[in-house]
Amino acid sequence: MVGAKAHGRNEPPCTKEENTMKYTPEPALEDKTDIKVFLLYLLSGTSQPLDYQTIHDMACGGGLVHAFDFAECFDELVELGHVLSDEVDGERFYVIAQSGREVAAELQSGISETVRTQSAVAAAKLLSLRRRGARVGCSVTLRDDKRYEVTCRITESSGELLQVRATVTTQAEAEQIKHNFEKKPDAVFRGVLAVLAGEVDYLLN
Repeated sequence: MVGAKAHGRNEPPCTKEENTMKYTPEPALEDKTDIKVFLLYLLSGTSQPLDYQTIHDMACGGGLVHAFDFAECFDELVELGHVLSDEVDGERFYVIAQSGREVAAELQSGISETVRTQSAVAAAKLLSLRRRGARVGCSVTLRDDKRYEVTCRITESSGELLQVRATVTTQAEAEQIKHNFEKKPDAVFRGVLAVLAGEVDYLLN
């Protein structure tokens, strides 16, 4: 249903050495059929169209799927018609097809309970802003020293989730930051948390 079995790369998932002292991560999926079933399982648990980056982060964020394998398997699912896509305002979104739901329902028993739990938690975190109706705001203020202060906020009914303030030298820079934040607040939110958690230290080196 989702193609013949083939093995992906054999390298272990990329995890920080210090984190292995705290928990034992689930081994990465290497069989491509298993990866496709896992991707369909993830998508079957969401009721809204998702962009490519969100689906990638849901699948690869915990080290269960390698980025290279994800790209290959996801493209094959789209080609097979198990995942449908549509373009909205210049951005492409994806949703599972009925055939994909049927495959996920039939074969999801092959996915361990641990993997199911991890994927559900990951999906909830990534989709939380949209599901909770979080409010996004960004303001640009000209300071006394003629520089521009950009303040980005994400809030929900229970309080503030994120506030980031940056100072730049030109109005063009400030407006670009504002535009990028308002266009993809979810990506900014995930990125800030990832940097603070030390998950993307390579960006700082």
